[in-house]
Amino acid sequence: MSASNHRRLDVDQSISAVLPVPMVFRPRRFEIGLSIIRARSLLLKPSAIPNSEDPETMPQAIHRLIHHRSWWCRPIESWQPPRHASRRVQFDALVRHLFAKYELPAFMPGIWLRNCRLERQVFQHLAKGLGIRQFGWPIRCTKPMVPHFMSAPADLTVTQALRWAQAFSLGADKPLARAIVNTVLRDRLPNDEFWNEAIRLLVHQSVGPTEATDIIDFLYRQRCISGTRAYGLIDFHRPLQPDFSVAGRSLHWLRQRMAYWRDEVETEPVHVPSVQCDTWQSIDIGHFQKPNADGKWTITEITSSAELRAEGLSMRHCVYSYLARCRRRLTSIWSLKQVSGQDDTRVLTIEVHNRSRSIVQVKGKRNRHPTGDEMSVVKTWAQAENLRVTL
Repeated sequence: MSASNHRRLDVDQSISAVLPVPMVFRPRRFEIGLSIIRARSLLLKPSAIPNSEDPETMPQAIHRLIHHRSWWCRPIESWQPPRHASRRVQFDALVRHLFAKYELPAFMPGIWLRNCRLERQVFQHLAKGLGIRQFGWPIRCTKPMVPHFMSAPADLTVTQALRWAQAFSLGADKPLARAIVNTVLRDRLPNDEFWNEAIRLLVHQSVGPTEATDIIDFLYRQRCISGTRAYGLIDFHRPLQPDFSVAGRSLHWLRQRMAYWRDEVETEPVHVPSVQCDTWQSIDIGHFQKPNADGKWTITEITSSAELRAEGLSMRHCVYSYLARCRRRLTSIWSLKQVSGQDDTRVLTIEVHNRSRSIVQVKGKRNRHPTGDEMSVVKTWAQAENLRVTL
């Protein structure tokens, strides 16, 4: 079977998966909606779906659109997609046609590509012409945030758009705002006053995007999650510093705290508990070897919770907190080692976003940045395995 036929089969199976079976029980509106979309647009055309996209994403999104037919302000029969436009532009146009009586932010149609009930409620709220400040989102939206929220980039979630607006209202530039929305702050977290103070510190101290990412990650590990989850520490089931505060603090003070904590972590024993550990299936990306003057470089995937804990403790960073993402196969974690005879030394930890096949993070011991030679090895592996590097 050709690749195009495989893709068509994937799409057909994905459509069938979101509809009731047998066909006699399928509501007529689903059949009509699907036939119109297939005939007029690229949304369900197999040849137009990139390999990086899960074939179930668009059928599920269209199922959600049709399922919320009671929210429509226009019939699907009158929709005409923009000509010579990309699939995402056509999808956005479909969403706006069906639901929007008023102008929507560029990122709002994209919420239908994700299965998040709260985001759909925000969408309905804005589609009626109501303001985001009236919704009562966990992230408090101030008046200065509103114009930044409405103009946030199209690839953000609602939570990210609020963080984007929060950062800009405090004076952040685009690189810093982008870094902030790609950290754990992309999720809804408790104690928004603390995170507002943290963002204010980053902005007022002119912290660069890379350091800002490290600081937010550190604050989250110290304040919000258990030491076991954050660092793989044995039987440490509470946050290390749940009352950690940055109010009135300087960047110099915060940098010192980060350095002191790393020294404290060094006292923790690096060992793997003698209990049964979780394992997961390897992703379809090859391992790597490259000779060098001292032996060879190797890049191998970590496929168990024990390996992940050992990597985090040895490298003195928080990769163990990615355990849930590894289990769900959203992320794969790879270890770059220097092998000399019987000895191997961990050098870098690499995070790959599985669906997009993108290298999104590379860290050395204590979250140091890779050297040029080390990054050259990573890029050679990426090229061999057709991975994107998005650092």
